[in-house]
Amino acid sequence: MPEFKKAREDDFPEVQRLLFAHNPNAVIQGRYFMAVEDGVIKGIVGLLWRSWYLTELRHLYVKPEFRRNGVGTFLVEKALERVKTPLVCCTVREDNEWSLTLFRCEGFVVERRFVNPETGNTVALMMRSTEF
Repeated sequence: MPEFKKAREDDFPEVQRLLFAHNPNAVIQGRYFMAVEDGVIKGIVGLLWRSWYLTELRHLYVKPEFRRNGVGTFLVEKALERVKTPLVCCTVREDNEWSLTLFRCEGFVVERRFVNPETGNTVALMMRSTEF
């Protein structure tokens, strides 16, 4: 299993490269964490504190060659361990069945659906309590 590491300043060129290759409109904010094994970044996830009651989980990305091996679940579960607010949210494109399933399995529920005016994509706003 990979190691869960906080991205440091010298990691950010690779984090940015991965995010922008996947989503050219990504806005990099918050703290980013990586799943690293044998010096190879397998995936990344971000956490952004929004208020005393809400943290946003953002930009979950697993490199294609490491998908379907539990890396996404690992990243989400480790990120959730760091959340200190009573609620956590994320947004997922409606056509991303893999991510929707992963977040549902982690206790997230779809609260709202809307269209992103910048991309035209339908997006699900998912939330869950951290107080289980």
